[in-house]
Amino acid sequence: MRKVLLIVMVFGFVVQGWGQEKEKVGTTSRISFVMGIGSSVAFDKVYQMPVVSPLDNNVKIEAGQRGRVSATFGISYTPYVYKITDKQNPEGYLATKGLSFVAFFNPLNFSKSSNLEESFSLSNFGLGVGYKSVTGFGVYLVGEIASVKQPRQWFIDEFQNGDKSYEINGQIQNAFSSSDESIFRNKLIPYVGIKACYTFDILKKLSSAVTPDNNN
Repeated sequence: MRKVLLIVMVFGFVVQGWGQEKEKVGTTSRISFVMGIGSSVAFDKVYQMPVVSPLDNNVKIEAGQRGRVSATFGISYTPYVYKITDKQNPEGYLATKGLSFVAFFNPLNFSKSSNLEESFSLSNFGLGVGYKSVTGFGVYLVGEIASVKQPRQWFIDEFQNGDKSYEINGQIQNAFSSSDESIFRNKLIPYVGIKACYTFDILKKLSSAVTPDNNN
């Protein structure tokens, strides 16, 4: 919930920036905070939480979807600085744009590949390369690594056909716990995707939001 509120707050700063006149930039910052939203696809097969059929007590394992949608914060690095001229600033000003690199951390998943995947995980990260415009918006091709709890391979091999029950000491089990490390493990799943991003200086926007206008 806190993560969602933080995302809404940042979007508020972004919308506020849209309504302002384009600023002249005396010194540019090649390193900026960034927020991105996009979709990605898993390179590996992902499985849902195994269930036990009430009809025959057999274990059923279904594959999850490979795609997911997530929002995330990170840091971008845009190495090149250009002189920009426009109608508002005919004398020109300096700004970063063009080739840009980004590192993302701890994505908040709006849709998940598996019901075993957490919406928010400290172990997830991503790296990307793309293009950033003068306005701060950019598009990045991103590779991500997500730690997803998955059934162990022996369990998948044993029960993937859905025609066996799972027994412990002769007792048929009718439910599973994702904390059972004999059945589940955390698996690193690689993803590749595209993210639309906005770079911003949150401290500068906070300062401009609270500083009074001296001309009034």
